[in-house]
Amino acid sequence: DELREAITAGEFVVYYQPIVALADAHVVGHEALVRWAHPTRELLSPGDFLDVAEDTGLITAIGAQVLDQVCVMLAERPALAGPISVNISAVQLSAPGWLTSVRDTLAARRVDPVRIVIEVTEAAVLSLVDSARVALATLRELGVGIHVDDFGTGYSSISVLRDLPVTGVKLDLRFVQDLTAGDSQANALAQGVSGLVEGMHLNGVAEGIETKMQADLLRAQGWECGQGYYFGRPVATPMTHH
Repeated sequence: DELREAITAGEFVVYYQPIVALADAHVVGHEALVRWAHPTRELLSPGDFLDVAEDTGLITAIGAQVLDQVCVMLAERPALAGPISVNISAVQLSAPGWLTSVRDTLAARRVDPVRIVIEVTEAAVLSLVDSARVALATLRELGVGIHVDDFGTGYSSISVLRDLPVTGVKLDLRFVQDLTAGDSQANALAQGVSGLVEGMHLNGVAEGIETKMQADLLRAQGWECGQGYYFGRPVATPMTHH
């Protein structure tokens, strides 16, 4: 009930975390992260409400508000570096009207589709219905980027990169957290995914970078982009440059 009221009251706000080029740490884009400005509690993170939002289907309305806020931001700031990535769940993707809603929002706010990237988790990709596949393919044709989030967590096979119009891959932060100075399984996996990304000419983003060692190692492995607290926390207004 509180979630329903929050949607009506417009209590969801978007925070932006910079995505940087690992070569020199300049900002190449942002990921949009939803927060709930709860009237009686502090600012709530997705972990506090997304499960309920998905179970009730309210995620679709929340997602629409997030995309609209992102498009307003993009329209107001034509010089903002790179695209903004928006997380879309399997529930949203399979909702009947989702594609139309995205196209209408882009058109109403006059935002070039190339300035938006849709991030779909690996787990969500597994459960895609045909209409969702068509929606992703249609958006890709318009110029929207499609990134597979949490890549390498083991829910899906590499074939999703072949079967969907994917333009990028985000290395799951658990691999990044496990990177070591010497040889390790985590290093080998990160290196292997990097080769895959490069060979398929995809955008590669390593998530959850918190230390210089991680940033240096990933750069050496060929990862082009990264995000994490080492480069910047999510903020209410995206940065123009680092």
